[in-house]
Amino acid sequence: YRPSFPYSFGNTQFANERNCLRVAEVWMDQYKIFYQDRISNLQNTVSIGDISERKALRERLKCQSFDWYMKVVHTTDIYIPINTTAIGRIVSVREPSLCMQTFLVIAPKDKVFIRACHPQEQEQYFYLTKEKQIRRDKYCMFYDGTKELLAFEMCKRVTEQWEYRMDNTIT
Repeated sequence: YRPSFPYSFGNTQFANERNCLRVAEVWMDQYKIFYQDRISNLQNTVSIGDISERKALRERLKCQSFDWYMKVVHTTDIYIPINTTAIGRIVSVREPSLCMQTFLVIAPKDKVFIRACHPQEQEQYFYLTKEKQIRRDKYCMFYDGTKELLAFEMCKRVTEQWEYRMDNTIT
């Protein structure tokens, strides 16, 4: 592999982010909100420019919807957060500068730990589902009473339910 790109992006600071936002806007239909929500800190910073030609091309070619793509082509078990009641960081009530965090790629029994809150940390991003599970992809958080800690396990094995209360706490 090359150690660097053989071409220049110019002085565009957020070239990759801009291109990803453009792809989401043109191709991802109703799914784009999940991507946009994950990078919400960049949306007001990065201009995607005019994408009308790209949208017209998609329409002219009569391309399938992104929903079709997810169901027919990309058939792996990927979690799409369509039944969530809350999305975002879980912030400490006692110390609002601290957030719950996991590893970027979660494995069974991975522990939850506390780190300084950071708006760009994907490891601090969680979903509370209508089934009252706290999720990251296909893993759900549970309380391990024997070790007295929070950890993650495959959702189908977790029976733990979490309640988001009006005082902004989770029980």
